[in-house]
Amino acid sequence: MVTASKFLTRNSRHAALALGTTGALCAGALAGSASAAISPDPYSASTDTGSLTLRSLFGTTNCAMSGVSVRLSGTGAGASGAISAARFGRCSGPVTAVNLGLAGSTIGVTIVGDAPASAMGTATFTNVLFVTYNVLGGTCLYQGALTGRVANGASAVTVAGTLSLYRQIGSNACASAESVTLTLSTGATISW
Repeated sequence: MVTASKFLTRNSRHAALALGTTGALCAGALAGSASAAISPDPYSASTDTGSLTLRSLFGTTNCAMSGVSVRLSGTGAGASGAISAARFGRCSGPVTAVNLGLAGSTIGVTIVGDAPASAMGTATFTNVLFVTYNVLGGTCLYQGALTGRVANGASAVTVAGTLSLYRQIGSNACASAESVTLTLSTGATISW
């Protein structure tokens, strides 16, 4: 014979087990929604494009960017990776040509959402190195970091900042800094 207390005890255990399982499933679903989705993940390409704008006391230069080699992986709050190569062409302005960094150097890329499912996030490009060649014959190496705002679900990222003159190669003129705006258009979609 089942007494009322045994019935309640047995059913309480089943209810607790059901609640525990439901709670674990809900917690797992919530944890999954907070992680970033990059499509595809990981993302790797060598044909991405973009643009580069340089401003200094010599004037403004605009360059097209192609052949960008970028690698990105989803993180808990956005994406991270690196740019290892890019070609700059059709530069118009006082800078006649640009090369990306030094042999073996990469630009670090970090994209972090303001909060899970928020509309905006922050993109940071670190270890940015550009070698510029200007109309005065100067060969100049600039270094620094660039930051910008990026929309959730975007595939293009625009970052900006000031790169300082790291080294003047040769004796011809270099600006002490370049104000830089860089736009990278990828085949990935980044969300958080």
